[in-house]
Amino acid sequence: MLRALIDHLHTIRGKVMLLLTLMFVVLVANTVMSRDIVDEMQDVASRRKAMLELVSAAKGIRANTILLSNQDERKREPTLFSIQQRKTDLERAFRKFRGGIFWDNVPALNEPFVDNAIQHLENLWRENTSPALDALLENPKDPVRLKELQDLLENFLLVVTETSKAVDKTVEEKIADFRDHQWDSLFMILGTLSLAAFILLRTERRIRQVSETAKRINNGELNTRAPVRGQDEISDFATTFNEMTTKLIQEKIASERIISCIGEMLIVVSATGKIISANEASRWISGFAASEIKGKSLCDFCESNDLLTAVLKEIETSGVYSNANVQFRKGEGGSFKASVTATALPENSNGEKVFVFIIRDMTGFHLLMAESERRAAAEAAVEVERRRAHEIENLYKELSELRTHAFEASKLSELGEMASGIAHEINNPITIICGKALQLKAMAENGNLDALRVGKIADQVEQTGFRVAKIVKSLRLLARDGRLEVAEPNHLAAIISDSLDLCAEKFKNRGIRLEVGEIPPELTIPCRRVQISQVLINLLNNAHDAVEGRDEKLVRVEAAIAGNNVEISVTDSGPGISAELREKIMQPFFTTKPAGKGTGLGLSISRSIMLSHNGEILLDTRSYRTRFVLRLPISSELQTADSPVAV
Repeated sequence: MLRALIDHLHTIRGKVMLLLTLMFVVLVANTVMSRDIVDEMQDVASRRKAMLELVSAAKGIRANTILLSNQDERKREPTLFSIQQRKTDLERAFRKFRGGIFWDNVPALNEPFVDNAIQHLENLWRENTSPALDALLENPKDPVRLKELQDLLENFLLVVTETSKAVDKTVEEKIADFRDHQWDSLFMILGTLSLAAFILLRTERRIRQVSETAKRINNGELNTRAPVRGQDEISDFATTFNEMTTKLIQEKIASERIISCIGEMLIVVSATGKIISANEASRWISGFAASEIKGKSLCDFCESNDLLTAVLKEIETSGVYSNANVQFRKGEGGSFKASVTATALPENSNGEKVFVFIIRDMTGFHLLMAESERRAAAEAAVEVERRRAHEIENLYKELSELRTHAFEASKLSELGEMASGIAHEINNPITIICGKALQLKAMAENGNLDALRVGKIADQVEQTGFRVAKIVKSLRLLARDGRLEVAEPNHLAAIISDSLDLCAEKFKNRGIRLEVGEIPPELTIPCRRVQISQVLINLLNNAHDAVEGRDEKLVRVEAAIAGNNVEISVTDSGPGISAELREKIMQPFFTTKPAGKGTGLGLSISRSIMLSHNGEILLDTRSYRTRFVLRLPISSELQTADSPVAV
């Protein structure tokens, strides 16, 4: 079928060539007849060209003078040189008129009006504009001359423009005359060739219709067909063309159906990376619309900008490119891994090399592998976590036991530090009681049992006994397990009093002045009394140790309401705590006391107790002395005594 199409084209071409030969003979005859007119028109065209050069040179001079007025001296040299060149071009254009406007002493255009205009233009240049331009070139710094020259150039350019229009009009009239003469010459010849021209035009029109049909089909209008009229060669050509087009369309549709059934992306790319076509799978795999794929660059969809370079290099070496790990972007965001295979196709009709890419989405494969690995890792992690949970449970039990031991050890340490003072505190009342008993015994032996005196001694013994009972009560309270104590409202004054009773004798024996500020007697706070007493005793013992060896021995206890909290402060006259140690004093087992004195757990446990009460223990860094503050909420829900609190 293609061979028949070519034969039809050869037949049509032979007839067309015959008609073209006849037309060529006619044109040659017409050319010989019009030679004289052509020579005249060439002369006219040369004058017109000279006039155009003159206009261009004049405009160039004007533009450079405007530029010169806005430039500094360092940049004027190139502009002056350009003005000089433009002047030379303008004078050369004048010389093309051979003496200005004449050709061998004959007016160039044989038009008096135009001749006079050109004569006036030349005189204007020679008498005014050219001298002003020469003067400016001699002294380009003179702004007056520059302004004068610009005005002259404006006037000169206006005259040049009007003269150019006159010349153009005259030239157009000459051309019109030439055309009229030419048509007159061709009239009889065209009459002879009219039949041949009709056949040629008709043939050309029908061939053009077939050509336009081919272009429309090439642009995607597949249902277009070439018109068929008559039984001549062109009709046979159109019929053969339509049959070939139908077959090509059927083959194209079959190929597209096959490609659309492929479940992988198939993309045809030019050598510059532009996507020429893509199958249906490319749309739903990538998530981009068809309009977003075709015509775009392959690099717009690939996260690697070097993919096309790698493909071209690999195909040039081995003929095929293959890579199983290429990252592509998705239309809805994100990306997917793909396996890419690419190869070169034969050059298309435009001589361009194109490449076909087959892109396989490896997301499912990678997800399957990842899921398999994840399950294996999860099973291993579950086993590890099970063992770790068992270890953590054991560690927590050990930690709870250690906290209990540390808590009790700290309490025993506090009691140990107070032991001598408490013993002396109890021993003094016992001595008084024994003395009063001996006094009563002596009075009984002497028969001197005065009722008033005996009653007075009995009162002294009773008060001393109450004092001992109070100390024993405070000791018993402190010795109890505070974790088993229920949080309940307690009078703050009673808590402070119990703590001071256990420390007062110790402070007295060391000559330490213990001051207690005014404490609201009715103020109650929800707390576990034993634990708060332990914190206060710890702070009092630390204050005792800090001032024991100093000249000024003072410890002051105060309490005050601050908003929704109550603040209990213990201040001593010791040397204070350095900035380096402030961050460490709350750490477990950290102590500044000598070896064997203190466990290093006092402040750490005190902090834990305060946290379990939703409170806090603070070191007042603004005070020049050592001042610890216990801040407790007046009303709040407390943590349970055995809640895990960091020590």
